[in-house]
Amino acid sequence: MFSLERFQSALRTRFVGRSFLYRPVTDSTMIDAEYEIQHDAPHGTMVLAEQQTAGQARVASRSWVSRPAGNLYFTFIVRAARVVDLSMLIFATPVAVAGACESVGMFRLMGPSLRSKPRQRRA
Repeated sequence: MFSLERFQSALRTRFVGRSFLYRPVTDSTMIDAEYEIQHDAPHGTMVLAEQQTAGQARVASRSWVSRPAGNLYFTFIVRAARVVDLSMLIFATPVAVAGACESVGMFRLMGPSLRSKPRQRRA
């Protein structure tokens, strides 16, 4: 189970996650984040849930339901004027989150997903 106290004590950021909305169960963290944006949530706000009942996919017509335990689902609010290169967030965010989870003992990263290997050429 998620521990807000443990999260806050391990947080080493200037703004990401400093403003925080936690729900054990929600329809969708994206829906919650949209609501928070309309109510002036600050840059870096994190919306986190342990279960979603109507998660949103990249294609608007698709939704999904998550299992009730064992995963964390989150959305960060990023105000574009505060970020120089939004495209880098696509790569940096999952690596940073995975590293943070590993550093507090949630799991150990393994496999080639975070390593770069030269491709073998075929003759």
